[in-house]
This record gives sequence, C-alpha cells and structure tokens, in this order.
Amino acid sequence: RAASRVEELLRQRLDAVGVVDGLGTSLRVPRAEANRRVSDLDREIAYFQAVQDGRKQLYAWDPDHGSLIEMSGDPATATSALFVVPGTNTRAESFFGDEAVTRVAEWETRAGMGAVVSFTVLSGPMPQLSDIPSGGGPQLTTYALERSPEYARFVQGIDATRPDLWTMSYEHSYAGAIGSAAESYGGVVDARFMAATVGAIGPYQPSPETRYFAAQAPDDINRYYAGLSLADLGFSVPPESFPGVQIVDTGLPGLDPENLVIGGPVGIVSDSVKHHNALMSDDESINGPALYSVYSLLLTHGKQF
Repeated sequence: RAASRVEELLRQRLDAVGVVDGLGTSLRVPRAEANRRVSDLDREIAYFQAVQDGRKQLYAWDPDHGSLIEMSGDPATATSALFVVPGTNTRAESFFGDEAVTRVAEWETRAGMGAVVSFTVLSGPMPQLSDIPSGGGPQLTTYALERSPEYARFVQGIDATRPDLWTMSYEHSYAGAIGSAAESYGGVVDARFMAATVGAIGPYQPSPETRYFAAQAPDDINRYYAGLSLADLGFSVPPESFPGVQIVDTGLPGLDPENLVIGGPVGIVSDSVKHHNALMSDDESINGPALYSVYSLLLTHGKQF
C-alpha cells in the first residue's frame, strides 16, 4: 500500500510542479499556494518511502477515515507497550517531517533498548483549533466520544495478540478524554500517564486495574477551564482530581510576571500554550521529568516509581 501511495503522490507532485512552472491547467492557483502544495507532497512522499523501505513501521492506516498508527520498536523482544495518543490539532500530516508527533514514542523505544514497543495512535479525526470559529474545536466532547471506542478496539487488539505485555498510554491534551472514555469500552491499560490533558467527561470512575499519573505545568492552558462543562462542551473531571492519581512534577515554570508586563494577556497565553505543548517534546531539557517517569514505569512494569 505504501508503494502504491508513493506512486500516486509522485503523480500529484508532477501536476503541482506544473502549476508552479505555469505548465499546468490550474493557472489560477497562486504560486505561493502551489509551492506549499509541493512542499506538503514532498513531506508525505518521504514518509511513505520510509514505510516502503522499512524505515518506518506503519501499523494501521485509513486515509478515508483519517486514522494512522505508527509502531516503533520490536514486539518480538518487548516486555511492555506504550501507546502515545496525541491530542488537539493532530492529523495524518502530523506524522510527516522532522517534527513528527511520534518523537515521544521513539524516545521511549530507544531508552527501552529492546524492552519497549511503542505506538503513536491517531484512530480518527481530532479537534482542530482552526475549527473553533465554525463551532468545532477541542471544547467539544464529541470527538472523545467518537474516538474512544476506536482506541479501545486498538488496545484490545494489542492485548489479544500479546496478552503478556504490560501496557501504558501516554495521553496528551484532548487525548486524556479519549483514554478516559475508552475504559468503558474495554480499552483498559495497566497505567495511564495524562500529559497536560483535559481529564474526563463526567461522571467518571477510574478503572481499578489501572494506575494513574498526571503531569501538567503550573500555568498550563487547560487549567483555565479545568472542571467546567455544559452539555457537550468542556470536561468536568480534571486529571489531577482522579481518585488515586499520582502527580508528576513537570519541572516546567509557571506564570512569568515579566511576560505579563511585556506581553500582557497575550504573553501569558503564549507561555501557557508553550508549556502545554512541551509535554509532547522528546527534548530531555524540556520534557525530561515526564520522559524519565514513563521510562521508569515501562522498564519496571509499574512495580516501582
């Protein structure tokens, strides 16, 4: 399938280059837009060439539905499995290029030295910030309700194939609501690490089979509306309020008063978003406490922390 996709993309690129060079039929397309199209195609081509060559392990892919799951590591030697579920703004394109959404999973796989197999899981369309003006976006619970049974089926599939694996999910941002709702569909893992997540749709009761961990910067953007909900808007159960949850110190700074003076509210929000996104970084100087906490749990199978 990857080889077929590469051939299709190369044909699309040829057409797009023709537009840039003024040779195509769609001459009304602005040159800048055509150049962006070529750049986007190059990133996707490189990704599926890597899949074709075996440098990337594409576990599942349904472009019509908007799902893509990439595996990292060797399941034959693994004793534990990590499921990284990225949140808001994730799409298939998030797997392409140098700043791919798979970096946390790949870091944990490398650190595990053969004992960890990781999956970065996009089971379907996720909320996009760009949808907010039209009434969509991460404030809606609908995406969590749609994705949770899909994620549960993925978790159950891994468990059916390798019931001996100790499993853990690393859920970022909106994905926390997916992991929480998936439990009611049988998507239960041994441990959940909620990285700057929105929490859960209430009413919610944690699974007795799961250990819970939560990590969030002091000024994380989600804290501004944590626990607030109305109908299908918002999430009423903040992650740090889960019964029995263990809080992991992110090491990230809180509100910088200097930024309040210099940038006003915009500066505050900018820092909050930056610290929120830091929990999907593979840079140890930025996200070290979370990376090492997950690493410790994976290698000790949750027996120690």
